[in-house]
Amino acid sequence: MLLSVRSGINCRPQPQRSSRHNPSLKLMFETRRQTLAQKNLSAGEKLIGVWGINKAYAFFWAVLGVGIFLLGLSGDAIGMSIGLFVALVLFLYSLYLQAAYVYIVTDRRVISYFQFLNTHLVEIEFDKLTDIMVKEGFIEKLLFGSGAVLFNSAGTSIQEIAFSHISDPHEVRKKVNEIKSNK
Repeated sequence: MLLSVRSGINCRPQPQRSSRHNPSLKLMFETRRQTLAQKNLSAGEKLIGVWGINKAYAFFWAVLGVGIFLLGLSGDAIGMSIGLFVALVLFLYSLYLQAAYVYIVTDRRVISYFQFLNTHLVEIEFDKLTDIMVKEGFIEKLLFGSGAVLFNSAGTSIQEIAFSHISDPHEVRKKVNEIKSNK
């Protein structure tokens, strides 16, 4: 038990809360990303970083859902029902964004992992990586501070992997370039 001191006079025992029994959504998503990253490592491979969808971007969809719900409250029962349905869909979409997309960089490759009803895993080894591009839309960069890192490999003219809606895409590109130059 932890003791809480208020104004130096009153000491009341308070139960210690374990994050294991009361996990926050953030902790749950971070733990899931780390678990998936570890699961996809080869023998002797070192994990460099794990990313997911920018939290502000996902939060935007939840807030938009709440706004639509509140707009629905000002109308009749049908408007309120539609508002509630759209709000629920947008809230679930924000959770889906956080849970479904995992982006991994190791000392040997980049991996894009998507899992919802099916699993889609794409990877490019560093020796086959030809282009790394950063794409930041004006609105996305301004509102959420996020962007995308696009990876191409030899033999294709389109990006094979996109780390979409991630925080600080330039830092990710920089890390990948550092690893690639040390190979």
